[in-house]
Amino acid sequence: MAHQKQDLSNSLNQSKLEVEKMKQQLELNQTKMATLEQEKKTMSDQFRVKTEEMQGEINTLKEVAKKVEKELVSVRWPQGSIEGSIGELEQKVKQQQYQLEAKDTKILQLESQVSELGALNEVLTAKLNIVPKNVSDAEDEEVTLEL
Repeated sequence: MAHQKQDLSNSLNQSKLEVEKMKQQLELNQTKMATLEQEKKTMSDQFRVKTEEMQGEINTLKEVAKKVEKELVSVRWPQGSIEGSIGELEQKVKQQQYQLEAKDTKILQLESQVSELGALNEVLTAKLNIVPKNVSDAEDEEVTLEL
């Protein structure tokens, strides 16, 4: 029985040591957990601060962009200078593009008319060449050409 008592005592001591180790491990894990939670909070705060800073920078840049757009811009062209805001300049460029397109259309129409007139000129020249050479000057005045 003394031997059983000794075995039980050893088992009890062994169990107490294991419990003590587990308590220490638990405390260590709790400390690690608290440290990680603190780091998480710190990083979260840093992220929030950085986000606010960046938002401030974004707002500042937006304001600068608005000011730049509102400022007068001077552009030199061979035809003269244009002054105004970027939006006004874009509008003027669109107007000039429209005018150029209208002029291109007019040029095409005129080229077509020139071509027609060239053909008509050839016809008239051919008709003049057909007029008899023996017709007197008085008769020349009476000759009418029909188009």
